[in-house]
Amino acid sequence: MESRWCQDDLIWHKATKQADGSYRATIKASDHKIATGKYRADAYIVDNFNKRFYLTEKVVEVSQSRTKRKPND
Repeated sequence: MESRWCQDDLIWHKATKQADGSYRATIKASDHKIATGKYRADAYIVDNFNKRFYLTEKVVEVSQSRTKRKPND
């Protein structure tokens, strides 16, 4: 199993504030070569001067990706 610690597919995603005050971002496997393995996501906040401040990280195991099916499949 390959671990995805390289940054050859690094994408900055914006999170959306939820009603309960938390934030959520959806990350598409198709944006990351649809590869299985461990992925690390780092969370940052950005101030009014566009300076990033590190908050935390989360490692998730992707064992399979979902694909959208056509209606006739």
